[in-house]
Amino acid sequence: MYFQQSPYESKLWIGNKFLFMPYHEAINTINGVLGSARNQYLMTTRFNNTRTLRLYNHGFNYNDAVLLARFWNNGRRVTPYEIMRSKYRIDQTLANGNDEYISSSLEQAKRLYSN
Repeated sequence: MYFQQSPYESKLWIGNKFLFMPYHEAINTINGVLGSARNQYLMTTRFNNTRTLRLYNHGFNYNDAVLLARFWNNGRRVTPYEIMRSKYRIDQTLANGNDEYISSSLEQAKRLYSN
């Protein structure tokens, strides 16, 4: 979780919610905390500062950003601004839990535009 806990502590916290709370209450509590964590993360990101795009930096590189920028611009040649926008879009999309969208878009982009 984003609240300065280890993954192990976070898993214990989630497990305890399901053990000691009614199911729907546990789901609502966990979703509320995840929403808060997401909002905290999103407030720390800056469009023009790639160091703040931690989700992008963790699993993607410049070539991925170029391919996705081209894909999202219908195959047109892309500018440095559009590449930066692509990095930001990757990061924000991942933060919102849509990693499958990024993965499938990147796969399509690689098929279409890789040499």
